[in-house]
Amino acid sequence: MRLLACIPLALLVNLARVMSVAAYHITFYPDWESPQLHYFAGFAFLLPCVPFLVSAARHCDRLYWLELLYLATALSLVTPLILMPGGALLALCSFVYLAQSQCKDWCHAGASWLIFPWLMLLWLMVGVAIALAASESLWIPWLLLAPTLVNQTLLTRPEGWLILPGTISALAMHDVWKIVVMGSLAGKHHC
Repeated sequence: MRLLACIPLALLVNLARVMSVAAYHITFYPDWESPQLHYFAGFAFLLPCVPFLVSAARHCDRLYWLELLYLATALSLVTPLILMPGGALLALCSFVYLAQSQCKDWCHAGASWLIFPWLMLLWLMVGVAIALAASESLWIPWLLLAPTLVNQTLLTRPEGWLILPGTISALAMHDVWKIVVMGSLAGKHHC
């Protein structure tokens, strides 16, 4: 039954995506809408459908839903770049980070809760700097480094830091950097 429910849910989600993008276009009169906006609208409207498709999701806490929103946002940034030069490597590096991300409840994390507000403030300030500089290619690594979600083991290993630049499209398409990142990915099993 859940598999059959995918067809009407997909139609409803796609209709909601198209209508929301049209409403955005009518309201703000942009010259064009980015593919990332289309993907994000689709993924965002898919989130309320998760409890219909995954019974375990009906009993999950707010951290689970935060992880799903994070995943939807990351996928909406990565997906349009997959077919671009270096896009496969960018997607692979992003998926390494995404596969190991998990939302941490900093309220119950002991002494580290004192550090969290400063990490979050720094992360948000970097986001503002990226927006002001219009450095679109830095949004994916910025998102992957979200303080509540990033796997700290990745940040303590050289391989983790060498994989992260593979999420920047200008570096992911450079031949020399591809070799460096692929070597890091091959050594990643130690993280």
